[in-house]
Amino acid sequence: MLPNILSLSLLTATVLVASGCSTIQHPGDFSEASGPTLAQLKRIPVHLFMSSTEAGTAVHLGNNHLLTCKHLLTGSVVEIDGVLTGYTIIASGQDETFEEDWVVIRVLNVSIQSPSILDDWEPHQRSKDGQSAWIIGFWAEGQTDLTPAEVRQIEKTFVKAQVKYPPTSPSKNLIYLVAPASDTYRGLSGAPVMVWDPEKERMDFVGIYTGSEEYSFFLWYEVRHLVREFNSAMAQGLQ
Repeated sequence: MLPNILSLSLLTATVLVASGCSTIQHPGDFSEASGPTLAQLKRIPVHLFMSSTEAGTAVHLGNNHLLTCKHLLTGSVVEIDGVLTGYTIIASGQDETFEEDWVVIRVLNVSIQSPSILDDWEPHQRSKDGQSAWIIGFWAEGQTDLTPAEVRQIEKTFVKAQVKYPPTSPSKNLIYLVAPASDTYRGLSGAPVMVWDPEKERMDFVGIYTGSEEYSFFLWYEVRHLVREFNSAMAQGLQ
């Protein structure tokens, strides 16, 4: 939450917005024989997304349409990489759950210049248990209650994780991750989650990060990070 975020006012001029380029790496602790290069991680475009009370990450779907978490959308104006803009809602989840915490908006007076994340999406490809994944967005470990100016200084971050489905009743629209311990991944709401395809040696977009939950089953306990899997229904209305 950002209780001290400044009120936003609508810009009337059209401006260009490109993806941020400053990066840091948070590699995690999973060993593997192969994986993406730093250059492959850096090329994944993400946008710092701020509303009147929230901050997180968004991805470009093309034609000035952004995908992010629905809970980030407060007020009639948003800030994309420091630029204020109005928006219209194209599609969104239907209830207040991790599974439905997504929204597609069209920004009105900025021109998003980053490539579409859908260039890295393959329909009908389900993530596999044990597959390496990366959450890419704007997160600063241990930092909470930041001012808007402080949020704008956060660098793009790569959090390495691993796909691990729970043994009890996984949702068909959620991908489950285990990741390095953290107080909370604030700022990564709406961040794209990419999995590594070792056969094609490429990163594939699978969905957006929506939060975490605690799971327990008899003596078993674990924190799972939740990803709303992207599907073709979420891409309707992008033309």
